[in-house]
Amino acid sequence: MDSAWPPGAAEGWNRHSHQREETAIIPLRLARPSNIPRRPIRALGPAVTGALALAIAGCQFGPSALKISHTQYNQALQESAAEQLLLNLVRLRYGEAPVFLEVGSVSAQFVFDQSGDIAGTLNENVGAQRGNPDVLRLGGSLGYTERPTISYAPLSGDDFVQRLLSPISLNTIVLLTHSGWRMDRVFRLIVQEMNGLENARAASGPTPASAPAYAGFADAARLLWSLQEKRLIELGYETVTEEVSDPINIAALTADALVQAAKAGHRFRAVANGNSYVLTRQVRRLVVRFGQDPKGEEGVPALREALRLQAGKQEYRLVPSASVRTIGAAAQTAGESVAIDARSLLGVMFYLSQGVQVPKAHVRGGRVTTTQDVSGPFDWSSVLGRLFKVHSSTLPPRGAAVAVHHRGYWFYILDTDQDSKSTFSLLGQLFTLQAGSAKGTTPVLTLPIGG
Repeated sequence: MDSAWPPGAAEGWNRHSHQREETAIIPLRLARPSNIPRRPIRALGPAVTGALALAIAGCQFGPSALKISHTQYNQALQESAAEQLLLNLVRLRYGEAPVFLEVGSVSAQFVFDQSGDIAGTLNENVGAQRGNPDVLRLGGSLGYTERPTISYAPLSGDDFVQRLLSPISLNTIVLLTHSGWRMDRVFRLIVQEMNGLENARAASGPTPASAPAYAGFADAARLLWSLQEKRLIELGYETVTEEVSDPINIAALTADALVQAAKAGHRFRAVANGNSYVLTRQVRRLVVRFGQDPKGEEGVPALREALRLQAGKQEYRLVPSASVRTIGAAAQTAGESVAIDARSLLGVMFYLSQGVQVPKAHVRGGRVTTTQDVSGPFDWSSVLGRLFKVHSSTLPPRGAAVAVHHRGYWFYILDTDQDSKSTFSLLGQLFTLQAGSAKGTTPVLTLPIGG
């Protein structure tokens, strides 16, 4: 920052960084030392005033304040979204209803203040006071006050509930695997049944009383990851031509029918002896595609056997289980497709809520449902493994990636638990994909923060 004073004339700038929601004040203190020739104070006034004006004008606090605030708001929104998601998982484990708030808007008002003052002491320099210099003090301040306003809207209504309860689409599963997520993590999280192999289907709702079936699916999921790592399996698309009409006699075809078919993206294809045509269209179908079996690789035939797929084929249709039940199980019985029964977003959250380590006092007090198997209480870590785990403690945790306080305890994910953090991040992406476009409903809660 430039100054109109000679070198050594300024005592320096006492600069304080601003704190959000507080007023930042930057005081200026300049004193004239004894090596400056004495002159009447009124002669120095214009120079001092000009120096103060230049100093204040040279400090550009607006852009800096915006840059700092933008980063802080971004971080605060990310942390609040993670805490809300974790809190709702804990609520589901306790049998409570989840609540979602969406930040509708964040606005901030900046109020800039500046002031200055001049004070001086004129000494007579006579007698015992000879050599005592005149003192001229220049004071000033420059600062701003930040006043943010945040609006929240609860996510509810028919649209949001449908998105929360509707099964996750197979296209979303393919999208996630193409985005770099491990296939076994995606399938264990989303799929509750695959070609008859159950993945704790009962865990897609409130904690079940009886132990679920999961072992066969867990083995298949491990094979999926092993083959994906070796690039021997992928989910993708194939383009096929399918018939969409019964045979039509050539005499019944008109120019208008041909035009309308072309507009709809359909084509006519000759059948039989050429006297009849059928209407066809190009469609993209989801497939599970295997690579060429390398010598000695046992994973591909093992997965085919686990899913009861025909040997020797490289591609199998990926279809929702509902379509198999609708059109009959002929294709499934023949081993030509992989039928997927996907969870809803709420089902995924119920499933992951079994990874919440409930305090023993709450278990003994009957505050949560305890799943039982033939030998006693069922251990859900046998289902989830390292997929997801939420710890609990009475004291605020150290080294937590995200933590929330509920029912007198802290629930948290360790920052060193990379598997749980990855699964939690995947859940966040699923929530955005499934419920991201749902609109919040009134009432809107607006909170003015600051002075």
